[in-house]
Amino acid sequence: MVWIHGGGFLRGNGQPSIPGSIRNIVNRGVVLVLIQYRLGVLGLFQQAIMESGTAHLCFEDSLGATYQNFRYVSRACGFTFDMWNSGNYSMITECLMNMDPDHLIGYMMAADGNVPNALCYNMVQDNNFFPGTPRSLAKNRKNIPTIIGTNKDEWGTFELIYIMNSPTKLTNYTRAFSEFRLTQVFANFLGDQTQDALRLLESLYLESNITDSDNLAWLNFVVDIGTTFFWTGPVGRDVQLNLQNNNPDVYVYEFTYYSGADSHKTFPGWKPVTHGAETSFIFMGWSEEDLENHSLNISDVNIANLFGEAWTNFAKTGKPTSDGSWKPATSAINNTAYYEIGWNSGARPAYRNLDQIQYNEILPTLIGVETPRLKPDYNNGSLLGCPLTFVQGKVNPHHCYSIFNTSMTKPDANYYCAQFFTSSRTTLKNIDNAFENSELLNYLGSNALAKTCNKPYIGLNKHGAGWRWDNSNGNYTNWDTNAGYPTSDPNAACVVINPSNGKWQNQNCNISECFICEMVFKPGVSQNTQPAPVTVTTSRGKVIGYHFDQGNDTKQLFYGQADIFEGIPYAQPPVGSLRFSVEALKFVQEEISNFGGDPTRVTIFGESAGAASVNAHTFSPLSQGIY
Repeated sequence: MVWIHGGGFLRGNGQPSIPGSIRNIVNRGVVLVLIQYRLGVLGLFQQAIMESGTAHLCFEDSLGATYQNFRYVSRACGFTFDMWNSGNYSMITECLMNMDPDHLIGYMMAADGNVPNALCYNMVQDNNFFPGTPRSLAKNRKNIPTIIGTNKDEWGTFELIYIMNSPTKLTNYTRAFSEFRLTQVFANFLGDQTQDALRLLESLYLESNITDSDNLAWLNFVVDIGTTFFWTGPVGRDVQLNLQNNNPDVYVYEFTYYSGADSHKTFPGWKPVTHGAETSFIFMGWSEEDLENHSLNISDVNIANLFGEAWTNFAKTGKPTSDGSWKPATSAINNTAYYEIGWNSGARPAYRNLDQIQYNEILPTLIGVETPRLKPDYNNGSLLGCPLTFVQGKVNPHHCYSIFNTSMTKPDANYYCAQFFTSSRTTLKNIDNAFENSELLNYLGSNALAKTCNKPYIGLNKHGAGWRWDNSNGNYTNWDTNAGYPTSDPNAACVVINPSNGKWQNQNCNISECFICEMVFKPGVSQNTQPAPVTVTTSRGKVIGYHFDQGNDTKQLFYGQADIFEGIPYAQPPVGSLRFSVEALKFVQEEISNFGGDPTRVTIFGESAGAASVNAHTFSPLSQGIY
């Protein structure tokens, strides 16, 4: 089980309670891996657990545009809005590469300001890790067993932060003040429809006899709407996308248990189950004070055991309960089955039903758009300048490819690709995942030369008892099994792609066909010699970002049976951090067997921004094929 911590990509560290992690996770027969990652501007799994977070939580424009990255580079490098919109980011790259990291962090902190509709350092469409929005990428997402859920009062944490940093009291929460708070946070999302949306939300969530001065009711109303917009609504949307892909193993939960150990004494009578409350139970991360003052009880221990058993059962079997009492979701929006984890835990119908209807059905119609919009924030030095007739890959932007309608045998086509282009590594086209195959199929359907081509050669060859790519270690295949491919003919050692359906067939290598050449550039080095984005490394894998957090002490790397890897970095914005986590997951796949782990049963799980990372990996084409 690989844990990715939360903190909005700006703060936090990957060190939960070590003794509690041993007791509640490792002692149940799994290997626990904790990864640290670089935060802020420096910033292979088979199953996924997402606690209180989806990619929408930290995705630019999910709740209206924030322009975070522009504001950072504007302050640090004097970049104007017109320069940003031009799409040429070479000046940014040069500026950031030559800037002292401490100065860069200082600029980031100065430029951060108040971004009320953003809880994270937002992810963006970068034409690499995220070549589209989650919605546009969902159709190619691999179906894997998934646990996804939320806490009852997620936004309560952030309302408490607001209260602690202002003179606000419970008596402030009237109708007028609550509408002011929601307008302050979400006006950028609701736009001209803010007042109409507030009237609608009040009619849905409040009893008709609520007075304007019912302080606790209005506080709960603000928390309910914040919880819906950032968490439960996006979770419902992700469940819907999974079910549209016929994923049969999506397990939804809501954590409703209020513990005395999590007591909020700010307002008497208010007992929110806030953002991150579940982590203390999963990792048994209770403080010495909690133990000494007896604020914990047997119910707390039972909830912790429920989490530990469900999470590790899922990691081992793909199902959270051995008796089948926690059933997978079979419908979205109106009646999503879920499991309540609380004082009376058990299966329930209709997960946050009101939240789903207003967020995923009513609001998109009211405001006239479904966010995030397909609005790219591309480049950061990634545009290559492909040669004439070549197109740059969207899934893998360091690859350029083109079809050649000159019929050749497979050996001659290989030679032609390698010799004709001497400035870069060039081979027949490699296809690493379903996203690339879908992209290539679209290209073949729209290219005039491809329409006169039969079945072009790609770079897959028979090798012993298996198949191997010319320039890749990938193992993705898309055989035309309905037509009997691959055949067992030993002479049919080369592979073509059918432009009509994207399926592959093997045939004799001496048959002349058209072919697709692919040029591969070294990552980070563009054809126009733009400098690569900067990555700053630090000793011992400590994380560097908006806040400075101490990484795991080396003496704690092996505590009992816990196997902990630290210092796997994220990297530069906008989503360079997530690209590096792909490498971390590959490392886990390659090495975990040396620590007693099974590389075929890896579960990646996280909370808050960590859950957003987990969810992001399920969408990204870079993560396909490594889990």
